[in-house]
Amino acid sequence: MKASWETDWESGGPARARRWMRYRNPPRRGDGAIDPIAYVPLCDTMPPAVTQKFGPRDTPFLAPSCDLNVHLLGETRREWWLVDAVAHHAGDGYASATIAIWDDERRLLARASQLMYLRMDVPELRR
Repeated sequence: MKASWETDWESGGPARARRWMRYRNPPRRGDGAIDPIAYVPLCDTMPPAVTQKFGPRDTPFLAPSCDLNVHLLGETRREWWLVDAVAHHAGDGYASATIAIWDDERRLLARASQLMYLRMDVPELRR
C-alpha cells in the first residue's frame, strides 16, 4: 500500500488499505473491555482503499457515505486493531467497499460495507 501523497506508483494492484489503528484514549466499559461502539468510526475509513484503486492522481476526491452498514461481532480488551478495507468498485460517481476490524489476537471485531458518493473534481482540495 502506498500513501496517497506518494507519486512513484501506479494503480492496478489490490484496491486495499490495511493498517494498524488504536485510540489514544480507548473508550472502556466498566468491565475493562473496549466499548464496541468505538469500532463504528473506524469502519468509516474506507476511502484509502479507493485511493489504491485509482492510483496517484493530481485531482483529490471526496467520498462521503451514502450508506454505511456495520456489524459489531466481538469484544476485546486489546488496544491495537488491524483495519482492512477493500474497494470493490470506484467509478460512475460512486464507490463500494467493505472493511473488517481484527484485534491483535486475531479476533474479528466488526465488519462493514459502505457505498460512497464520489466527487472527483473538488477545487477546494487542489494542491
